[in-house]
Amino acid sequence: MSAVLPQAARVSFVIATYKRVDALRSTLRALQLQTCADWEALVVGDCCAPDTGAMLAELADARLRYYNLSERFGEQSGPNSFGLALARAPVVCFLNHDDLLLPDHLELGLQRLEQSGADLLLAPALKLATCHEAPDGSIRPVFMKRLTIGPELRDLRLLLRPEDLYYDPSSFWLVRTAYARRVGPWIHSSRLWRTSLRDWLLRAWRLGGRFVFTPDLAGIRVVSHNHRSSRHRYNALTPEHQRLIRLFESLSPEQLRQRLPRKLRQAAAQLGRPIGRRERPAALTPGLRLQALLYRLLGFDWQVLRWRRQGVEPGAYHSRLLRQRTGETLALVPDLARLLAEPERYREASVPSSQQAR
Repeated sequence: MSAVLPQAARVSFVIATYKRVDALRSTLRALQLQTCADWEALVVGDCCAPDTGAMLAELADARLRYYNLSERFGEQSGPNSFGLALARAPVVCFLNHDDLLLPDHLELGLQRLEQSGADLLLAPALKLATCHEAPDGSIRPVFMKRLTIGPELRDLRLLLRPEDLYYDPSSFWLVRTAYARRVGPWIHSSRLWRTSLRDWLLRAWRLGGRFVFTPDLAGIRVVSHNHRSSRHRYNALTPEHQRLIRLFESLSPEQLRQRLPRKLRQAAAQLGRPIGRRERPAALTPGLRLQALLYRLLGFDWQVLRWRRQGVEPGAYHSRLLRQRTGETLALVPDLARLLAEPERYREASVPSSQQAR
C-alpha cells in the first residue's frame, strides 16, 4: 500500500523494533487503517537484520521512515530517544512494535488532547495474553483482561508504587512533542532500578505537565508471544496479529468497539477461563503521599533506595527480560549522542525513490 506523505503530520509514531517482523507488519497495517491519516512513523531498528527493511520496502508507504542503528541497546530506551529527537509532528506516540491501535484511536485521542489542553493523554486497552488453537489449525485470540486506567489510577502519586506495569505500555499514550523533549531521553534500563518506561513517566509527572485520561478504548496490547513454546520469545510467530488485522479491515471502528469486549467474554467462557477482576493498587497511604512529595520536590525516589538497600542490582528486570526474549546479555550501552550526531547515516530506504517525499 502506498500513501502520500502529509505536508504536516499531526503525530509522529516512534516504533522501536528488533526481529518480530511479522508483528511489526501488523502494527504498521493498523496505522494505515487509521481514520486520521496525518501521521508519520519513525521505525527505529535496534540493529535489525535485512528482513525488517525488506518488509518496510514492501509496504511502500511514504509516511514511514526507517533508521537501523548499528549498535544494540537491547530494549526500547535508545530507539525511543533516537526517534523522539527526529520527530517532526507536534504530538508523539511511543508505539510498541507488536501492539495494535484501533482504527479511530488517533482521531479520538487527538480530539481529546486538543480539547483538554493536556500535555499527555493516557488511554485504556485490551490485553491479549494467550490464544486458543483449534484442531483445524485456526487461532482464536483470547483477551485476558482490559488494561484500565480508572479513577483509582488517576492520582499520579501512585507512580511511586513498586508495581511498574501500571500505566504500561506507552503505545496508548499521546504526548506533545515539545513536552516529551523537556522530559528528556529515555534512560537505559541497565542504569535504573525501575523500568525505563516508569522512570520516563515519573519524570514527566515531576515536570508538572497536565495529564488527561480518556475512557475510549485505544487498542490491543499483544503479549501472546510470551506463552509460545519457542525457546526465545522474539523467535515466536504470532498469527493472531494477522487475524486481528483482518477483523480491523472488515468492521467499522464502532463495530470493533462493541465486538471486542463481547469477544473477550465469549472466548473466556468457551475456554473455561473466568475473567478475573484486575488487581487494584493499594490505597494512597500517608507513607506513599510522603514519598510522592519527596520525589516531586527533590527527585528522591524512596522505593529505589529500598531496592538498593536490599541488594537489587540496577537493570535486573531488564536483564532477565532480555535473556527470555533473545538469549542475549548486553554489557555496553551505545552512545546515543554519537548516534544522533549523524542520524541520516542509519536511514534506510523504506519506499521506492520515486515515492519519497521531496
